[in-house]
Amino acid sequence: MKFQFATAARNFRLIDDKGAQSIIVCYKKGADLIELLRRKGPEPWLMRKLQRYIVSINSWDFEEIKESHRIEHIHGCWIQADAWLYDDNFGLTFHDNWINEILIA
Repeated sequence: MKFQFATAARNFRLIDDKGAQSIIVCYKKGADLIELLRRKGPEPWLMRKLQRYIVSINSWDFEEIKESHRIEHIHGCWIQADAWLYDDNFGLTFHDNWINEILIA
C-alpha cells in the first residue's frame, strides 16, 4: 500500500486557514524588530526574523481588530499598535470579555 504524503499534505487542513490574516505582534524581542521594520522597511533578513512573531487569525476577527485601530499598516505588514492586543500568557486578547472569563474561571 502506497501512501501519497505530498497529496495528503497539500489537501488536508486540520485548521481551515482560508481567508486568514496575519499580524506581527510585540512578543519578547518582536518590538525591537518592528521598530527596525519602521525605519528600514521590509528587508529580507528582517522579514525572516519577524516570521516568529506572526499570528494568523480569521478574516472577521481581523476586521474587528482593524476597525478598532488596534493594528497599523506598515510597509505592507499589519503590526500590533495597541499594547493590550497581545498577552504573553493568553495570546491575542481582542475580545474584551474573553480574558475576563478565563481569569474568573
